[in-house]
Amino acid sequence: MSTGVMLQALAGTFTATGSMTTARQFQTATRLDDGAALITGGNNGSGVVLASAELYDPASGTFTATGTMTTPRELQTATLLANGTVLITGGISGPGAVLASAELYEPASGTFTSTGNMTTPRSAQTATLLTNGTVLITGGDNGMAVLASAELYDPATGTFTTTASMTPPGSSRKPPCSLTAPSSSPAATTALPSWRRQSCTPPLQWFPRSAPLKDHLEAEPRSRSAAAASPGPHR
Repeated sequence: MSTGVMLQALAGTFTATGSMTTARQFQTATRLDDGAALITGGNNGSGVVLASAELYDPASGTFTATGTMTTPRELQTATLLANGTVLITGGISGPGAVLASAELYEPASGTFTSTGNMTTPRSAQTATLLTNGTVLITGGDNGMAVLASAELYDPATGTFTTTASMTPPGSSRKPPCSLTAPSSSPAATTALPSWRRQSCTPPLQWFPRSAPLKDHLEAEPRSRSAAAASPGPHR
C-alpha cells in the first residue's frame, strides 16, 4: 500500500496523511535530524524489490522522491548515525539474493553511496546505534539459516568487523511459523525469503500474495484444524 497514517500521540488516535509515491511492503522508515522520515526500498507487492526512496514531511503531510539506493533491497535496516547520515545494511535484492552490501544516505544531497560490506549476508537483522557511534548488527537470515553471529560498523572507517555471537541464533522479524507454498506454486515459493519458506507444524494453507489479508485471517484457523486431522499437504 502507498497510503500513510499519522498517530496523534496526545489524543491516542490515527488520522490519514498523504500517500507515498510508491506502494511498498517490507520497507524501512527512519526519522532524520530535521524531523523528516526517510522511506527506503521494500517490495511493491508484485515481487519487485525496490531501490527507490522517499521523504515524508510532517509539516505538509506529503511524500516526495529522493535519491535511489545503489541496490534494490527489502528486509534491510536503516539506522540514523550520529553525523546525520543513514546506514542501510543487507536485505534481499531478489529470490535467493541475500545481501552483505551496505550504503549511506546523505540528507544534505539526497544521495546514496556505497560503504563497506558486512562480514556476512543478512536479511531481517537488527541494527542498533551504540553510544560510541558504532552500529551493532545482530542475527538475521542468510537465505540458508537463521544467524547467531553479530558485527559492528565503524562510521569512521566505513568497515564492519565481527563481534561475539548471540546464543541462541535469532532474527528480529522471524515469525514462530511460516507459510509453505504447495508444489503448484514454485515461483511464489522461491520469491520468498527462506524464513518465509520454512515448514510449519502443522503445515499452514498457502495464500498467494494477492489473497486479501482477511481471507488469510479467516482461513488460518480452518487450515490448522484440517492439518491436525490429515498428515497430507493442504492447498
